[in-house]
Amino acid sequence: MARFYVTNSAPVRRRLEEGWKEAGLRSAPMEGDLYAASAKKRSIEHVNAASEGPDRWLIATGSYGSFEDGWGGEALPQLLRRFDPSAPLKSRSDLFGHYGVAVRQGGSAFVFCDPIASYEIYVAASVSGDFLVATSLSDCMKAPWAGSTIGERQALVAAFHGERGLGWRSTAEGVLSLRGHQYAALTRSERGWRLDLRRAERTEPRRARGRFGDAVEAYAQTTRSMLQVAKRAGRPAVNATGGLDSRLVLAAAKEAGMAGHLLYGKGNSALTNTRRQDRVAAQDLARYLGSELTVMDWSGHHVPHERRRRLLRQRYGFKLPYGGTERIIEAFEGGIDPYPDLQLAGYGPGFTNARIWSWQEPVGVREFAKRYASAYLDVFRSAPAREAYLDHVEEAVGEIAEAAGVPVKGGMITPEAAVALWASTKTSKESFNVQAFNEFCYYLAPHFTSQLQDQLLAVPPEWREGDRFQLTLIAAHDSGILDVPIYSGTRHYVLDRANMTVGLLEGRRDPASLLRRIRTKALETWEARQDRSETIRAELLEALRPLCGDDIDPEKLATKDARAVFRFMTAREMASEESAAREMVPNRPPTEEAAVKTA
Repeated sequence: MARFYVTNSAPVRRRLEEGWKEAGLRSAPMEGDLYAASAKKRSIEHVNAASEGPDRWLIATGSYGSFEDGWGGEALPQLLRRFDPSAPLKSRSDLFGHYGVAVRQGGSAFVFCDPIASYEIYVAASVSGDFLVATSLSDCMKAPWAGSTIGERQALVAAFHGERGLGWRSTAEGVLSLRGHQYAALTRSERGWRLDLRRAERTEPRRARGRFGDAVEAYAQTTRSMLQVAKRAGRPAVNATGGLDSRLVLAAAKEAGMAGHLLYGKGNSALTNTRRQDRVAAQDLARYLGSELTVMDWSGHHVPHERRRRLLRQRYGFKLPYGGTERIIEAFEGGIDPYPDLQLAGYGPGFTNARIWSWQEPVGVREFAKRYASAYLDVFRSAPAREAYLDHVEEAVGEIAEAAGVPVKGGMITPEAAVALWASTKTSKESFNVQAFNEFCYYLAPHFTSQLQDQLLAVPPEWREGDRFQLTLIAAHDSGILDVPIYSGTRHYVLDRANMTVGLLEGRRDPASLLRRIRTKALETWEARQDRSETIRAELLEALRPLCGDDIDPEKLATKDARAVFRFMTAREMASEESAAREMVPNRPPTEEAAVKTA
């Protein structure tokens, strides 16, 4: 499903449904004195709601399975019957995937997301008691009591850390984001519906007990259980590159009989646009698996012109598909043939965490924030601007640590706790892709679910050196897939099967590798000319200069990830549009701070 909302305001409901209709969303309202509606996915047919009357219903968004009741819509009726208002989050132990859920039973209703909040939910509430809970930030900003003013630094946070930024605040004034340790509780009284934001503590990740092999088998078995349920979604396809994360989900998909169709996107980032050997590795994997390979050309204009961006926002809200390039949208809207009902992906922030598990000493919160934001600090022109940005990141890191149950003692974080905190800080940023894919079909990254991420974070860091734990997992599903050369993060890796570890294949030690790297460099130079990289950079600069304030250097910002730059521009433009819309409406109430009571 593309999105849902729950509100007690009839005017807001009308405005949202008008916007959804203009965007071509197929929506279904839930009747009753609490207004709710859900919109279906754009490219596949699916069921996203269950109802037993106007005051007993459940709607779900995203991609979700139940270990007990099956996949997607087939699981919803049983989830509704078993729902216990006295323990509203109990059902999350059986659910897996990336999802948001709204459920009502009589005079109570609850809204929550998956435990690690890989799917986003926003809350906008006024001091007078009006509220809107939605899976789209742009939908929440349509509420007249929600503000939209954000500055350059806040827009940059939206770009680099996902539109929610870091911590529980969103980048829009008066709009909060629900994290996995929170849920919205709605209660009906004689005066109408009331909203409280309640807290469910997440327990601190525990160190895995037993032997190395036991931890591998437990993790692999959870993956198998998920995929057996996910097979019921329909025709699958697996997003693949030449790296280890893709290889892990490919091996599990092969074991489950789900690896018949591989998808490879070129042109959406530096990793796939200029490194042809990554594509060769994907082709080798498809050949090994005996699978069809679809190479999706995602090149073209990384950042559409302003008019096109406005049209995309109208159609998709603030969650534009994976960077918003024309060919990505074309692929999602039917350009993949045959179109999959379910896309499987290998990404998981517990694995892809910059080898954070190799840290040996405790680290302070400030130093942690600096390491996390290091790639973006040079965008700020002055030391005071950089320090102000770090202040924000440091504060948010503390909030995330508290929400994830990560201990911070005396301002210091142990190396093991740093692994969990790093994965938690990545969740918000990477949920951008989760929500974009979910607009069109089911999308499941098994290693980006709470069940598997919690197991992974409990693995002792020493078991993960040299990617030993991940490589052993791959072999547990399909050992032969490791014979295909590994190309990860723009680099070749060599496998040591005796110790089940990988190491970087250095060109200076291997003449054949050196020759490959020389040839790759020549191809990169040729492709840079073909892809008009300098022209694209010039277009970025022209668009960024009027948006960047005194604090931000547009030249340096233009060299960053195009998707992050795109989100920066979108956040600023959307705020300006909403501000202009408010000025045109007479007697609209002034912006109020969110009046959400935290229980």
